[in-house]
Amino acid sequence: MWSRNGGDGCGQSDQTRVRVQLVTTETLAPLRSGKLVVFFTRGMSLQGWRRAGILEREIAVYRELLADSFESLAFVTYGGPDDLELTHILPNLEVLPNTRGRAPNLYSVLAPWLHRKSLGSGSVFKANQINGAWCGMIAKALFRKPLIVRCGFLWSDSVARQTSSQWRS
Repeated sequence: MWSRNGGDGCGQSDQTRVRVQLVTTETLAPLRSGKLVVFFTRGMSLQGWRRAGILEREIAVYRELLADSFESLAFVTYGGPDDLELTHILPNLEVLPNTRGRAPNLYSVLAPWLHRKSLGSGSVFKANQINGAWCGMIAKALFRKPLIVRCGFLWSDSVARQTSSQWRS
């Protein structure tokens, strides 16, 4: 599958297209070690995960990745300075919060620039949901790093559940 936006999916070429490929253990192997940078869903924070009671479930996968694949992690979150209080939840975790309380849409565009020092040392970027993945796409373009995009739930399914039956076709 091909998409517009320069290169081979990892920013390694001057071509005008990007190859989108399935991420498997084999394709991820050369990227292991170094730092995984995770871009949170637009508007979400570590404290939001804690309040929702899903913090442990959400970080379990990153605990495994630290043990097996990466030396360190960075979380780009939409929370304020209080997200820094949860830096201890994982070893070698750097939390990059929205310390000035910018609106989520604005922060999602500015975050790659605001956190450029840390993001520049990342080896792989990962978007946690489609909602906010453009933040990772901007970072991918700026730093020429591979980006893994996790789709999460389908917006169409969510809208269908929330919309009254008179609006459905």
